[in-house]
Amino acid sequence: MIDGFVAGKSVTLTKDIKNQKKEFIEKTCTSCKGAGKWINSFNEEDVRECFGCGSAGKVLIGLNVNDERGKPVWERFTKGTVGTIKKTLVTGKFNSYTKPDVNNIEVFVEVGERSFHTKISNLELKE
Repeated sequence: MIDGFVAGKSVTLTKDIKNQKKEFIEKTCTSCKGAGKWINSFNEEDVRECFGCGSAGKVLIGLNVNDERGKPVWERFTKGTVGTIKKTLVTGKFNSYTKPDVNNIEVFVEVGERSFHTKISNLELKE
């Protein structure tokens, strides 16, 4: 069930979910200061791709949206919603006894201008 869930793939939501609404702002990467390259402070010839932004120079920061009373604003996504995977995130610690499975892999999905995150078990790959 885990194979095939990679960035860019199209997925369908298999049950209704709700997420706190987020507002995304673009900021200059603090790791590379917008240059897109990480430079080793001990050896200036050691220049690599920035781990923080993937050499883009900018990062997206998601801020939770609250109403005028300070309460969270919720977005609902219904069963059958189709979106594109932005990224996957594995949570937890693993060793030879515990392995990543459907309960600890979270997927971030983009649906037009909106996006949501959910467990991989709530999604199926769209053919």
